[in-house]
Amino acid sequence: MQMPQLHKTNPSLRYAFALAMVAASILLRYALMPLLGPGYQYVTVFPLIVVVAILAGRGPAILHAVIGGILTTYLFSTELNFTAFSGTLIVILTGFLAGSLTQRLHDSVTQNQQRIEALAKSEQRFRGTFENAAVGITHLDLNGNWLEVNQKFCEMVGYTRDAMIGTEFTILTHPDDMQADRQRFKDLIAGKAGSYFLEKRYMRKDGSLIWVELYRTLQRNEAGVPIYSISIVIDITKRKKAQEELLAFKNKLEEKNKELESVIGIVSHDLRSPLVNVKGFASEIKRDCVLAVSTLKNETSCEKALSRLAPVFEESIPESVKFIDSSAQSMNNLVDSLVQVTRAGLAAIKPEQLDMNEIMRNVFSSIEFKLKQSNVSYDKDYNLPPCYGDKTQITQIFTNLLDNAVKYLDPDRPGKISVSGRIQGQNSLYWVADNGIGIAPQDQKKIFDIYQQLHEKAAGGLGMGLNTVKRMVDRNNGKIWLNSEKGKGSTFYILLPSTQ
Repeated sequence: MQMPQLHKTNPSLRYAFALAMVAASILLRYALMPLLGPGYQYVTVFPLIVVVAILAGRGPAILHAVIGGILTTYLFSTELNFTAFSGTLIVILTGFLAGSLTQRLHDSVTQNQQRIEALAKSEQRFRGTFENAAVGITHLDLNGNWLEVNQKFCEMVGYTRDAMIGTEFTILTHPDDMQADRQRFKDLIAGKAGSYFLEKRYMRKDGSLIWVELYRTLQRNEAGVPIYSISIVIDITKRKKAQEELLAFKNKLEEKNKELESVIGIVSHDLRSPLVNVKGFASEIKRDCVLAVSTLKNETSCEKALSRLAPVFEESIPESVKFIDSSAQSMNNLVDSLVQVTRAGLAAIKPEQLDMNEIMRNVFSSIEFKLKQSNVSYDKDYNLPPCYGDKTQITQIFTNLLDNAVKYLDPDRPGKISVSGRIQGQNSLYWVADNGIGIAPQDQKKIFDIYQQLHEKAAGGLGMGLNTVKRMVDRNNGKIWLNSEKGKGSTFYILLPSTQ
């Protein structure tokens, strides 16, 4: 309800309005004289008192009643007696009453208007805070359905406000986080907790995941009864990614330390063994040389000297040279393997979209002679999905795996190798299967460790191939694992990104 604007004007104008209404009342009474006669002299005064009280307020209404009552009594009463003056008094009291009532009404309306305006401003501030907040804000009813969501939360999850209102909050929650969030919400509603906090994942409309920090509490009415819950949601996806990268870096550093320890062990043990051989057989050659010199000095007959030195030059020295050469070759192979392992972890990679069918054709072509020599059958009609990685390293990964499959074939049955693949989410999954000798369960966990060779007699080598493979798979943001059964064969699985 709006009060007349005359209340807000200058007081002089309001009192002038009251006097004008006195004049109007008297003129109107004169105009009604032929109709009403001398009676009913206050018939025009009372309505205008109310009009002045409503429009101008209490003071002008009282002024109008006093002046109007006196003038009306003086001008229109036939006798100035007690009855006439009592009528004037009634008019004046009516002015006081009408003015007081309208003033109270005006004050009440003004207060209500002020409360409404304050409430509107408060609602505007709340709405501004709710909609423009830098974090997601949601309201849930006691059943867990969204009552209200702000724009920031809509942007986080990719849904419109209309699409979410009335639906249960768990519809966007990752399945692995649903049970914990739902239980804590029930505890909150049951009064077992005043609020709660958790980290959880939301599934966006586009299928991607975001990590959030969720703070949830209850809003209660004046009686303390819960009416809805308030949630503050903060997107921490970037922080989680940074934490994962930091953890991956930490794990990689720990892995590097372990590899360094392994390399130190190799250098201290495996390089020392060939050196011991070299030193030992060099001593043998030195001894033989001393014997030869002594024999040549002491024997007068050339034939006797040659007879005594023949075993030295024909057997002892060649044998020593052979062991020295073998030890030197072992040292050279070991150094080459260490260099290969190191390069696999340090070489710069150039990822690109790869046609895996073309790569596998090239890989099988490079080892085709070895496959025929080993009488191995393999399927040439593979249909592999593409992947995103470094062409050189991806080629080397599958070359090493196929080479290992040939090395560890079971000699008691014809060899068989297959390569398959499929799309799995945003990745491509490949697997290389063979029917070789297989790997015992207790050995499968350490098969990718550096310097781990489980079938030395069957294949030879230094046991660094699979460690190199794992390094290259890691460098291409992939994973590798195996499934093997002793005596039946092995399957190596490689998971690589499908696209950039």
